[in-house]
Amino acid sequence: MEQLISLLGCVLSSGEAREQPKTDEILYTRNLPAADLIFSLAAFDTPCKLQQTALPLLSNQQCSEFWGNKITDSMICAGAAGSSSCMGDSGGPLVCQNGNIWKLVGIVSWGSSRCSITTPAVYGRVSVLRAWADKIMANN
Repeated sequence: MEQLISLLGCVLSSGEAREQPKTDEILYTRNLPAADLIFSLAAFDTPCKLQQTALPLLSNQQCSEFWGNKITDSMICAGAAGSSSCMGDSGGPLVCQNGNIWKLVGIVSWGSSRCSITTPAVYGRVSVLRAWADKIMANN
């Protein structure tokens, strides 16, 4: 995994986030980076640094082979190929790069209780959940 930034650092964006057309076109042959802050807790030996890894996407049918009927259309699965998201990563991004544009496609949700690197992790599918999130934010 590549170390990106310490918790004492800061992240500067190149500009304001912009909404792209709502689409769910994802190439399932690509490895996507999942980045998240992993906080160091006394009970765990985890890095206190932002981490990223490349994860292969699975179709929902492939993911159901691991998780059965728990997988719904509002979920997307990635991993099961040597790395994964884990406890403490919840809420982190699963992003896809197309040229110079990065697109948020998933939000870390759940997975193996043992953080198995041979079992896919499950992410909230942003293209499906976006309207719900927009409604909640507008009402608050």
